[in-house]
Formats: sequence, structure tokens, C-alpha cells
Amino acid sequence: MPDSLTLADAGLPGIRQMYGHYKQAFPEAERKPYDRLAALVRGGKYRILLARDTARDKVVGYAFVYHDDATAWLDYLEVLPEFRSGGYGARLFSALIDGLGPGQDGLYLEVDRPQPGETDSSDAVRRIRFYERLGTRRLQVNYELPTAEGACPMYLYFKPKPGAGLPSRAAWLRSVEAVFQYVHSDISAAAAILARLTWLADGEGT
Repeated sequence: MPDSLTLADAGLPGIRQMYGHYKQAFPEAERKPYDRLAALVRGGKYRILLARDTARDKVVGYAFVYHDDATAWLDYLEVLPEFRSGGYGARLFSALIDGLGPGQDGLYLEVDRPQPGETDSSDAVRRIRFYERLGTRRLQVNYELPTAEGACPMYLYFKPKPGAGLPSRAAWLRSVEAVFQYVHSDISAAAAILARLTWLADGEGT
């Protein structure tokens, strides 16, 4: 039976529709202003994808994604509060993988690093477990997210599409540079943060 979940590029109306949810779901330091999101969408390499359960005729979540011919990068993903714990997160993520272009070997995503002392029930740990259950693999890189307040240490994960492997150092560097130059070009420290990112080794992180 076909999955009733569909993804549709909603453009600027999608930002207006989801921005209130987005403000509630993500820490202020990691969010982008409305005008910045709109500028990214207008630039043509950033999409607002709405997830709709056609059986219920309801929008159940969304994803904000950077894309070019070689790179797909998940910036934000949220299942709306009233639809959580219903399997929609995994279905939304799977739909993103199914939608990868021919030159895109997988999907990059940033995940918060747990802080010392956080328990297994913390949001950061649960988020890591969620993505790892879906087959994502942590890259051996020292990665930081550029924010208006500075650099936020994050884990960088990658979900290969069927038949593909993990990215090489050259492919990783090309994708990170593309994302920093497009998505984070409004952050004054982005160039300095990019310059100090380090690829530690080929393969999965530990």
C-alpha cells in the first residue's frame, strides 16, 4: 500500500505557514529570521517542503533543505506537535531520501551534541538515536554551526541513498563550502568557522 505522506515544495507561502511552529521548535540561536529564510528561498537553492498526510488531508510537518546538483543538506525538520509519536518523522525523513537527485549521494544533517551529564532521555540523545535508527552515520569531522552568537559545536551525520557510501573528504568539503557560502553567508564569522573545520578520517565517527 503506498504511503499517504507526500512532500511538496511550498516556497514563500510555506515560510509564512510554518514560521510560528518553527519559532517554537528550535532554539533562538539556531533559528534564521523570516527575511533570511525568504531570501534563501528566492535564491533558488533552498526549499521549504511541507509533509502532508493525504489520507487525513493534514499538513503534519515540514523540512527546510539546501540543495544543489551534488548536495542535499537538511537544515530543519519538524513534525508538528499534535502529530508526534505517530511515525511521521521517520516517514518524512524517508521521503527526503527518496527525493534525492541523481547527483546527490545522500543527505547531510546537523545534530546537537549532548552536553556532559545529559541522560538517555534528553532531547539531544533521543534525536541522535532517532536518526541512527534511520541509517544515518556520524562523520568523523570537527563541525561547528555558524550562528549570530558564534560557533555552535554539532555532530554532522550523513544518510547515504541506496547503493551509495559515505562521502569522501573532497565531496564533504565541497558540500560544506557550498552550504556555508549560501546558507550562512549572512553570518560574519562563517568564513573563519569554515576554515577551521577538520576532516578527521574516512568512515563513520565514533
